[in-house]
Amino acid sequence: LHHRTNGKRKQANPIWAAIRLLNRLAEEWYRQYLSWKIRRSGQIVVYDRHFKFDFEMEQGRANAEKLRTTDKIHRYCLAKFYPQPDVVFYLDAPAEVLFARKGEATVEYLETRRQAFLRQGKITRNFIRVDATQTADEVYQEVVAHLTKFYQHKRGIGRASA
Repeated sequence: LHHRTNGKRKQANPIWAAIRLLNRLAEEWYRQYLSWKIRRSGQIVVYDRHFKFDFEMEQGRANAEKLRTTDKIHRYCLAKFYPQPDVVFYLDAPAEVLFARKGEATVEYLETRRQAFLRQGKITRNFIRVDATQTADEVYQEVVAHLTKFYQHKRGIGRASA
């Protein structure tokens, strides 16, 4: 296992790497447990960003080869064992718009992340892309309409009976 210090690779302590991985997995499963508990009470759980999209995302082969072993294990666990969200709303805007709004990162980095989210969306069930260049009210109305349609479909409301 390695990590970078001032651009040079340095040997990482495998015990600490394993502890960090276990801590990350424990936190994710604890949050999933809380989600299940809240859902049992009849409420809807909303994540600002879901773990599967933050860590499992494909970043390209070149970056994947540079991942630490524990990161590869983490991504594998998310892909194979962590529950998928019922529905995903991706508030999409061009990188230039995102950069103008917050001024964080670089336009290139934001576009790379955007494309990774869109690629992940192609393989994620119930992934709904919403144009975030609309006004906040228009975005809200679109999300509510999609969410209403999703839950009506899930409960069989509005389907023709056979």
